[in-house]
Amino acid sequence: MVTMSFLDVSGANGKYHLDLSGHDLSAVGADIKHCQSKGVPVSLSIGGYGTGYSLPSNRSALDLFDHLWNSYFGGSKPGVRRPFGDAWLDGVDLFLEHGTPADRYDVLALATSAAARGSRCT
Repeated sequence: MVTMSFLDVSGANGKYHLDLSGHDLSAVGADIKHCQSKGVPVSLSIGGYGTGYSLPSNRSALDLFDHLWNSYFGGSKPGVRRPFGDAWLDGVDLFLEHGTPADRYDVLALATSAAARGSRCT
């Protein structure tokens, strides 16, 4: 598995920032498809070291799910930017160094799992 990192999440203000260490995002979609054609799943990691991420409410978790599903997975909401073009990711990794029980990552995980049923996303 290849895990790309990180998507920074500030759920309180609905801001998401994809940081792939300066890599050109326009080429990443083809790289994702290449890995997948070789049987290597590709996922995106959320969080990371630091404290600049949170999901303080169920609504912020569901908003993040909507962003993930339509930007990186099987969603097709009009007007949503897909940074990797038509390449879909295979999963999401939660790397929560400083997450707290109050954060609603459980809501995010349940929504993602429910949406993935019946699609190729896991």
